[in-house]
Amino acid sequence: MGFMLITVNDKVYELHIAYQKNERLRKSFNHLVEKIFHLSYESWYQAGYWGDKYIPYTLFDKETALANVSVNIMHFEVLGELKRYIQICTVMTAEEHRERGLSRFLMEFVLEQWRDKCDLIYLYADNKALDIYPKFDFKPAKETMFFKAVSKTDNFLAYEKLDMDNPSHSKMLYDYVQNTKPFGKLAMQHTAHLAMFYCLSFLKNDVFYVSDLDAIIVASFNENQALLWDVFSPITLTSTTILAFFNAFEVDYVQFGFTPRDSSSCSSQELVSGYTLFIHGEGSSPFVNNNLRFPQGHLMKKI
Repeated sequence: MGFMLITVNDKVYELHIAYQKNERLRKSFNHLVEKIFHLSYESWYQAGYWGDKYIPYTLFDKETALANVSVNIMHFEVLGELKRYIQICTVMTAEEHRERGLSRFLMEFVLEQWRDKCDLIYLYADNKALDIYPKFDFKPAKETMFFKAVSKTDNFLAYEKLDMDNPSHSKMLYDYVQNTKPFGKLAMQHTAHLAMFYCLSFLKNDVFYVSDLDAIIVASFNENQALLWDVFSPITLTSTTILAFFNAFEVDYVQFGFTPRDSSSCSSQELVSGYTLFIHGEGSSPFVNNNLRFPQGHLMKKI
């Protein structure tokens, strides 16, 4: 936990860093998150998954949170190499305190703190705010969406929908995330805390245990399509093997929320959504010469 007094445009603020164990400050932070993003981090914290890899940098007026920029410390296996990435996230300012330089101060402070301590810094920006981040030396990067048709067969895999309010089910998910084999070319490592955030909140109804594969599949459904967010298994699986799970559903196509290792067997196109990936600086980016998609990338924008 860090604390310092900061002056921005002749006004003094309190900067608190990694203060999540302080109940009063955390409550104020959550109040601002709920107001801006309609989310809460409280259940994530109470479940014990908010550790030291998600670091809020927040400006307070006494005990009222006014602006925030958070850091996610992310470890990835990228095309076979281990990398340490930093995700900038939860960028927010209370409406009545905007245009006072608070977010600019926090962004510059965080970048100065982390630019030499990682292999890459990135963030997701709402397409309505694309002009903001180039001011901080962020550049847009293209992602690739991979998808595959479901071959209808009578081979149905046994599965169970997990109840994320059941402690034994959430513990099971955590254990599988901790011991999973990487399923993507760009795979998160040691980030069970993030998977638990997603699966305890807006994906809590989309978690399935497939006993025939010894895998936990996180997937959401929309009419005749499915979005496969992630796969957690102690054994190596192919995309074709995983797609057999979807025979039990009225699904024609499955979109991958990541870059499958056997991506050559998939169809692909440039990913278009309401959010854009930005990479900081002039450093080496794996997105320049490779068709990639950040795993759970469009979920990360929410944290």
